Amino acid sequence: MYRLFSERNGWKWIPFEIDRIKSSTTGVRSAIVSIEGECCYAKLRFEGGVHRVQRTPVTDKTRIHTSTSSIAILPEPETPELVIQPGDLRKETMRSSGAGGANVNANSTAVRLTHIPTGISVKAQDERYLQVNEKLAHKRLSAILLKRQIDQINSKYSGTRKLQVGSSERSEKIRTFNYKDNRVVDHRLK
Repeated sequence: MYRLFSERNGWKWIPFEIDRIKSSTTGVRSAIVSIEGECCYAKLRFEGGVHRVQRTPVTDKTRIHTSTSSIAILPEPETPELVIQPGDLRKETMRSSGAGGANVNANSTAVRLTHIPTGISVKAQDERYLQVNEKLAHKRLSAILLKRQIDQINSKYSGTRKLQVGSSERSEKIRTFNYKDNRVVDHRLK
């Protein structure tokens, strides 16, 4: 259904994962696809929700089968770039604890970096030299801040998906496709 709509609009349809029903030739249990093209998100973003399909099965022409599908339309998240300004960091040097001999006892080789805007701090004292520990602490802090950014993006998209799909029950339907009568009903327009 959406594949044909995409092709008619000149968009690129890229299936990532399609889980088909084994006993059926056309049935799809779940699918993840990417649609690329001009204004595709603007046109598709209101398609998210529960869709009800009414069809006549091939084996019995007197009955109507009703099934539902949950559609979530999400823009592809951009990869976050992490830029840590030097003014956002507070650096403290101290003596390392533990084994290390005279170098550990005489020199400050441990470092603690604190990211001032978030209050996150990391300490590195694994290596023998201050510069190496400073690079290690910077690497650890960058990893923590990047994970935090990714988690924020994921929670934003997960909230958007939850708003679109809800609990995926039939009562939350936004549209009904009746193939027998060749009719589409949009329940949001009533």
